[in-house]
Amino acid sequence: MNGKGSIEDKIKSYRFAALNLAVLHYHFNHKDEALTALKESIKMAQEVSDNICLQHALSWLFCLTQCNRDKLIEHSILKSLEINLSYVMSLGILSFGQYGGLTCGNPKQIFETLTRSDLINYQHSHLDLISYSFVQKSSLWLFYGKTEMSSLWSQLLLNFNTSNKQITRNYYGEGFCDALCNIATYMYQQGEYGIANTLYGFARERFPSEPVSHVWMLSENIFQFIYYLYHEKFADAEIIAQKISTFNKWESCLRMAEMYLCKCDYSRAHYCVNQILSKCQEGKRRFRIDIQVRAMILLAEIQCATSFPDFVSPGILTLLNSSLAYCSDYHLEYYTSLVELHITNVQLLTGMPAQALTVLDRCLVQVLAHGGFYDRARALLLYAKCLVAYSRNKTEEEKKKDTFDAANMLNKSREYFQKVEAYSRVKNVLLLQAQLFNQINAISERNKCTMEYRIMDEEHPTTNPYKLITSL
Repeated sequence: MNGKGSIEDKIKSYRFAALNLAVLHYHFNHKDEALTALKESIKMAQEVSDNICLQHALSWLFCLTQCNRDKLIEHSILKSLEINLSYVMSLGILSFGQYGGLTCGNPKQIFETLTRSDLINYQHSHLDLISYSFVQKSSLWLFYGKTEMSSLWSQLLLNFNTSNKQITRNYYGEGFCDALCNIATYMYQQGEYGIANTLYGFARERFPSEPVSHVWMLSENIFQFIYYLYHEKFADAEIIAQKISTFNKWESCLRMAEMYLCKCDYSRAHYCVNQILSKCQEGKRRFRIDIQVRAMILLAEIQCATSFPDFVSPGILTLLNSSLAYCSDYHLEYYTSLVELHITNVQLLTGMPAQALTVLDRCLVQVLAHGGFYDRARALLLYAKCLVAYSRNKTEEEKKKDTFDAANMLNKSREYFQKVEAYSRVKNVLLLQAQLFNQINAISERNKCTMEYRIMDEEHPTTNPYKLITSL
């Protein structure tokens, strides 16, 4: 501190030093220490009516508290507009859009709100907020289940010219890393593992330092987990799931539950899911609603796997309908379709193929349009099983035709599973195809499927050959 500085300058430096200390603690996830430093900064700013410091502090208070967040950000936006703090105002609008998306906000109004932030960002050349706005829209579209729109906004950011005329180079901020990871996720869901690895390699090279590195690390670990899960390398998948807990505890719980479910270790899977759902029952939920919905879906799968074939508990449908209500409230269209797929599967297991087909007709288009190859394959496999089950009450000629159509439809399901290297599911489809062709005396087609099954079984032994019966 320069000794010639005025007392006002010294006090001002103390205010912003406390604010910077709060920001530093926040990045280290020291929430209590950050809040203490922030309150000190606010107290000093209020004593001298420093509105600029107060508005910056208010924007960080929004990040650190769970109470009255809507009122906090609304006040920050209005006050920033009054004193012409364009950056803080635009950031507040973006934060308000994110808050609205996570709290049952109307999607149309949320995207209209984000457009106002875009106008401010372009007027004042806030490059980081321009990038953040692209990522915000991409994330919201993904949250609502429109993966194609999400991918489009990420691609727009990656192709967006953010060069600054003064420094003649592009701006690469956290938003750019988010967009890279979003495209990488889209690629591996389509089975393009090589492209996904290339994108993660670029992100690793471009963003080696924390905290931005956590973005691609989490995304890459999820990709590796899914890869090992599809290949039934459960020991490797468990190691990766434990690594994920470094970045996101609840995501790690869900991935561990998925892994234990695939291993048929239902007690451990139930324990992992219950860690999440117990927080919801206690009213202490501190995670997004989609985490809760995924946990409820996994619990339904666990209950179905443990009870079938003795019986299928009606509580499973009650659980799925509850998750469907959450999806409707929060506009989670893709998760709505996934829940309806599971409802269809339960109805099929309980001998209601007609009702199952009715539900499936509502959700199939959404899954095929916005789902990854694995989900598309599962949807087509379920559709084929429903067609065969529904044809049992038809004439022999109609039954034969429906069975033949269903068996051929499974070619596309097998192709999707093959693309993402889910070899155990490929064998499930081949086994079902062979049985269907055998029912209608299509001997050559049956023999072809059995031969392919034997070859694949030698290359990729299956740990759970009965998974086809109950799983989606």
